[in-house]
Amino acid sequence: MSPKVEISITRTIEAEHSLPGVGAAEPHKHAYQVECGYTQAIRADLGCARPMQDAGSEVSDVLSRVEGRSLNDVLPGPPTAEVLACWILAQLPAHWEWVSIRAYDGFMCRVSRNEL
Repeated sequence: MSPKVEISITRTIEAEHSLPGVGAAEPHKHAYQVECGYTQAIRADLGCARPMQDAGSEVSDVLSRVEGRSLNDVLPGPPTAEVLACWILAQLPAHWEWVSIRAYDGFMCRVSRNEL
């Protein structure tokens, strides 16, 4: 029997944005704590669901596209944490099930693959 485990990878990125629609028209930076996760069975031959370096590189590859950039230039909609979470999940391979973002001194949002 191969039990399923929930796996997540957490990274912190910094990016800039401006949000004139919500009263934050001046460009400013935030640190975003991004957590990406999935559930998968432990592979008997590996002793894990997937090698950690593979999972980590998938997340890092996507986050490198926004790290240090203006989210206004990258995201398809208003550059909020919510839109960022949806964008990140859409860029990750299909086995990634959810993305959560913590930012703005206590704010957290989470999107699941079935919500995209």
